Amino acid sequence: MDRRSLPLAAVGGHFALTGLHGLVHAAVPVSLPGLPAALAALVLFVLPLLGAGLTAGGFRRPGASLLLGAGLAGVALEGTLHFLLANPDHVAHVGAHRTAFGLTAALTTGGDLLLVGAGWQALRSDRDPGAA
Repeated sequence: MDRRSLPLAAVGGHFALTGLHGLVHAAVPVSLPGLPAALAALVLFVLPLLGAGLTAGGFRRPGASLLLGAGLAGVALEGTLHFLLANPDHVAHVGAHRTAFGLTAALTTGGDLLLVGAGWQALRSDRDPGAA
């Protein structure tokens, strides 16, 4: 894969995994209250979309920085809500579809790591033209 298309592919993978988890959220159902929902929308959708747009528009370094930051924030947010803090979004507190919820929670957190890796790689390759 061309190093220039890696950030866009990572955002696509991230959105696919996040969307899959969103479908399970709706099936269970598990809803997030105000602030966590707003943070999730910002970190999981808005920032990656902006990062992809900047990257595709030729602003590779700011776009890659945004992807890296969004991915790190996503790992922190989803890791905390799904696996650390007791709340309705924690995998242990889900009754119906617990296996699907837990699996897609892990996968969507992995999708955040795709953003981290793509952002990091793009920043590294901009700094070192010899890096692939």
